[in-house]
Amino acid sequence: LDTSDVQTQLVVLSVVLALGYLLVVAVRRSTFGHRLLAMKDSPAACATLGMDLTRLKLAVFALSAAMAGVGGALYAGTLGSVSPERFNLFESLPLLLVTVVGGISTASGAIFAGLLLGGFPIAIGIWPFLENLNRILPGTMGIALARNPNGAVHDVVAGYRVLQDAPAALVGLLVTLAAAVAAALTGAITGWVLTGVVVVGLLVWPLVARRLTAPPAPGEPEVPLEWAGLVAPLTADQLERVDAALGLDAQPVAEPSR
Repeated sequence: LDTSDVQTQLVVLSVVLALGYLLVVAVRRSTFGHRLLAMKDSPAACATLGMDLTRLKLAVFALSAAMAGVGGALYAGTLGSVSPERFNLFESLPLLLVTVVGGISTASGAIFAGLLLGGFPIAIGIWPFLENLNRILPGTMGIALARNPNGAVHDVVAGYRVLQDAPAALVGLLVTLAAAVAAALTGAITGWVLTGVVVVGLLVWPLVARRLTAPPAPGEPEVPLEWAGLVAPLTADQLERVDAALGLDAQPVAEPSR
């Protein structure tokens, strides 16, 4: 593979990213991952149960360092050359901040961080007014993290999980995406129109799914029988219930005397 070609390089990076993502998910669902989660929740309890925390920490450090080494090699390959200044503390802090905001306890949090850090400079180049947003972005992220400590990915997943309960909306989303891609391949629409259609589809169809799965609006609460006639006028049904409770409906009605 000649990775000097930009398209080939993109495919190689995408494949490595997918394999790394699947590796992290597999580790998380394995016994080793369960031990890591247990150590995160309560190291004292794990030590009480006889778990070797030192060996566990060394193992996860070695695994993360190996993944970071692969990422660093690919990063250097895309740039051609790297220097120590690219890995200083102030360069790494935004990466850590965005990963925490996305959800540092999930593998998709890293995908969120990569998309945000890589896509935001591109968006600023297209729409320069977004540069002002970049100045308040750290504070906005802090507020969002305070509202949802689990990260933004959890909100995104919860927002699209409703599509499972609305098959019609899910089919509509898939048809919209397929039609947009087909139109782009045939040259009917440009890349930015494709991006707009995809974004609108991803935003609209979850709202449609929520509308389809929303429970019916509850009617007016029924007034208890003992409060009937006090908080609201008596209805015919309530009169019949009162008569039945008092036994009046079983008594013969006396004819009026002439």
